[in-house]
Amino acid sequence: MNITKVLSGAALGTILSISSLTSAHAAVIQKDDTSAKVETKQQASITIAKAKQVALNKCKGTVQSAQMKKVNGTYVYVVKVLGEDGKQHTMNVNCDSGKVVKHDIQKKQAHISKTKAHQIALNKYKGAVQSSDLKKENGVYIYVVKVLGEDGSTHTIHVNCDSGKIVKQEVQKKNAAITKTKAHNIALNKCKGTVKSSALKKENGKYVYVIKITAQNHTEQTVKVNAENGSICK
Repeated sequence: MNITKVLSGAALGTILSISSLTSAHAAVIQKDDTSAKVETKQQASITIAKAKQVALNKCKGTVQSAQMKKVNGTYVYVVKVLGEDGKQHTMNVNCDSGKVVKHDIQKKQAHISKTKAHQIALNKYKGAVQSSDLKKENGVYIYVVKVLGEDGSTHTIHVNCDSGKIVKQEVQKKNAAITKTKAHNIALNKCKGTVKSSALKKENGKYVYVIKITAQNHTEQTVKVNAENGSICK
């Protein structure tokens, strides 16, 4: 019976020793894990938001993903950007200096370009592009293109980056500018003749109709009409 008590005591001592060792080991692991986190944090002199901005300054588009990695002993942010050129760009931004140390471009174009999206929007509504942005909506990348139409309204067209299809379109109810027909009448009141051609363009920050007229004296005249207020610019 005394032998049993001795054995039980020895077993209990062993269990307590193992338990203490396990706790100590866990403490060491926790300490090492904390140290790793501190080390990683110390390696990042710039934020991930700053790294994204650096990448977008290098390549216009929208960020698809960004994460910190250790590459060849150096911490970098690996930022993937869907560019307005329709290609995917992968940039390594140094966590300390904020410089792009590597820039890979997908050889094959994966999406339509910004220029192509503009063309698609203008095929739908004749006019001039006011602005365009590459965005992610409902998990899909699209170009949001705003067009000042020749009908005097502002149209917002959402073009799918992958297929080039128009997935959504909005029209501003109130006319934002004068119509093409109105611009023609203004030009012809200034210069009698026949309209040869006209186009809505942006010049010096203003939208104007550039109207070419074959005048009654058989000369070629160009009249520029402000698209917002109908005044003659030139």
